[in-house]
Formats: sequence, structure tokens, C-alpha cells
Amino acid sequence: MSEFDYQPERWVLHCGFDSLADQQESDPELAYPNDEVSRFVAFIGEQWGMITEDLMDYVRFSHEGNWVDVQCDVIDPFQDILTWLVLHTSPRSVTLTRTQSR
Repeated sequence: MSEFDYQPERWVLHCGFDSLADQQESDPELAYPNDEVSRFVAFIGEQWGMITEDLMDYVRFSHEGNWVDVQCDVIDPFQDILTWLVLHTSPRSVTLTRTQSR
């Protein structure tokens, strides 16, 4: 999917993280594939039972390791994702936005 084809679903969860360099400086074990973004995206794939190609229809992330956007038409799937996020990472910011009317 190209940048121009991207149409957000009804709900978008934006998670900001420290840069990959900052993560590695504070904990060398956080190098790829153990950085926060990679682990978070992998968890979403496991949680939703999706292979990487299908997951990329719902998840976008920076290759610099500092943000992830997750989108879904319903809000319920975000409960487990948010719980895992705050228990297993140290996000700088977390924002849940409704992009469409009710």
C-alpha cells in the first residue's frame, strides 16, 4: 500500500517511542529486533492472528523506531494492545483518535 492509498479506519492509536538510538543507549539489549516498536508490532500480529503482509493494512510504523500507528474499525481490540503497551514498553506518548463520526 502506498502512502497515497492509506485511508485510516475509524479508530487510530498513535504510539510515540524514544528513538532507536536512545533506546540502544539506555539498554543495548533493545537493538532490533528487540526494540520497542518491533516488539509492539510483533505483539499486535500475534494478538490479531495476522501474518506480516496482512498486518501492514492496519499498522504503520517508522523504520527509525520512534512511532507506531494502529488502526481498526472497532475500539475493542485496543484494550489488550494498550495493556501490553504500558506493561512492556515505555512509550513517550499514546493517543487514541476517532477519525470518523459515530
